[in-house]
Amino acid sequence: SRVILLSDFANFDAATETNLARLARHSEVTLLHIYDPLEASLPPPGRYRLSDGKNEFVIDTADPGYRAAYADKFAAHVEHLRSFARRHRISYLSCRTDQDPVSLLRKELGAQQGV
Repeated sequence: SRVILLSDFANFDAATETNLARLARHSEVTLLHIYDPLEASLPPPGRYRLSDGKNEFVIDTADPGYRAAYADKFAAHVEHLRSFARRHRISYLSCRTDQDPVSLLRKELGAQQGV
């Protein structure tokens, strides 16, 4: 069987890894990591007012150190997912929220089947 898991993998912890590794022993598993481009890198330097509908706060993205640390954290998350996938022979795909996940999956599944 084939299992395709679409997620942001924000809570990808040891229990999740154990369960996915177990699943991958008996199924073809594909992880489709869906993320917003703002998760990968901050917007251009400036002050941005944000709200969750109840609370409001301001972030300042001008600090190069903060920008680098933010991007590094996302890159480490992606590398952790990719490394896990390689170790367990799981396919890994990433998809920004401005991309079409169906097209990515079709392309990947076609490549796996030699189409």
